[in-house]
Amino acid sequence: MAVAKSWRNSGFCSDSTNRHPAISCVRSACVRLGAATAVLALSTAAISQTAADQPEEDSGEIIVNGVATPRGSVIGNVQPEERLTPADIRSFGVSSISELLNELAPQTDAANGAPVVLLNGKRISGFSEIQDYPTEAIARIDILPPEVSLSYGYSANQKVVNIVLRRRFKAVLADLRGGMATDGERKTGSATGNILHIREDNRVNLDVKYTTADRLLESDRGVATTAARRPYSLGGNIVSPTGGQIDPALSALAGVPVTLAAVPGSAASGQPQLSDFVAGANVASISDLGRFRTLSPATDTVTVNGVYARTLPGGISGSLNGRLDYSSSDSLRGLPSASLLIPAGNPYSPFADPVQLYRYIDQAGPLAQHSKAVTGHIGLTLNGDLRPWHWSFTGNYDRSVTRTSTARGFDLTRFRMRSPPEIRWSIRSAPCRGTFSISGWPTRPARLPPASAAASCLTGRCSNSRRARRRRASRSAPRTTASTAAPSGPAS
Repeated sequence: MAVAKSWRNSGFCSDSTNRHPAISCVRSACVRLGAATAVLALSTAAISQTAADQPEEDSGEIIVNGVATPRGSVIGNVQPEERLTPADIRSFGVSSISELLNELAPQTDAANGAPVVLLNGKRISGFSEIQDYPTEAIARIDILPPEVSLSYGYSANQKVVNIVLRRRFKAVLADLRGGMATDGERKTGSATGNILHIREDNRVNLDVKYTTADRLLESDRGVATTAARRPYSLGGNIVSPTGGQIDPALSALAGVPVTLAAVPGSAASGQPQLSDFVAGANVASISDLGRFRTLSPATDTVTVNGVYARTLPGGISGSLNGRLDYSSSDSLRGLPSASLLIPAGNPYSPFADPVQLYRYIDQAGPLAQHSKAVTGHIGLTLNGDLRPWHWSFTGNYDRSVTRTSTARGFDLTRFRMRSPPEIRWSIRSAPCRGTFSISGWPTRPARLPPASAAASCLTGRCSNSRRARRRRASRSAPRTTASTAAPSGPAS
């Protein structure tokens, strides 16, 4: 009892009516703890209110919110009208940048036509610098409004196409193609090789192309030969120089006035008779020259394009572009024609009057035209920054040389200008000459196959072989000796 009385008097829990003093102590402790918690909450709220009333101290930190500029963007903050991703580029199904820009023409054409092309937000020396790059090397393409071109020194009416390449890319490409017509002889072929290596702003590219195409003749497409104004043919046609009857005797044999007669086939083996011309009286001999004329020439083209670009000291980026194009073409322009006046009394002419002979000369082959062109290009570009300026230097050098040679046929002027005896002498002793010209060079005579215009051209036995030349020289030697005594003198 004494112990219990002393515990109650200790002041921790005094409740005379409670039979369980421990429970009363616990309840009293809980009440005191709740009161302390309320006091602590009030103190914390008071401190927070005091801190809010005091001015905020400067911590020395600056926070800037913005959006990072994509790599290779153009100068300024103009947003692109359209942006193409690699997936968008693949959807066009093209293999080079030049083909891709052709497909993008509706989106890039402005008032002045072709757009300004930039590479990684910088100027280039020319489109040839990047036209052969494969589309797989492109990271994105930005199509921007025309006002961006002012920042790069171009006019304000051209849209801007900014091509951004991948940071690293390496490719070796080869392409072979061939084709042929299903009807008609014409074959085409091409071969392409390309090497490209990209590492940041350093680039190395070499592209080589070769294309070829066979010639296409008029006969391959069944094109009808246009009739000439004069009755030329491979066999030859005879008319009167005055436009009337060729020979009254021939008209008597034919029973009608004869103003035109085809040279008979017997003239190829010997001297023709007057009766041989009756079958071709007033019927012109017509020759198809389709196999001697081309609709499309034979062509060969070789193109070599190289690019070397790298970053120079001082933050300057430079690129050097070299390009060489070679092309050649060969076409046929028909056969040379000859109009010869055959005097009366010529041993190869059965006519009593002078006659005019019109015929094509095929022994020398068709008239050919050969063209060759060589074009060279060198381009240099430098880009750098000189705060707050952005500068660029672009230089180009181009040179083109084109040469064309065209065969024009025989020059027979002297045969029509001389008297009959002198014509006979000149025809048998002097070789025929023709002319050809080279573009940019003076015309010079070209030695063409010798022919006796009145004899060989009439009989169709023109030849330039060594045996034929010796035979003509032996036959013409006596006549030449006899003719040199004439006052007219030798032919020039």
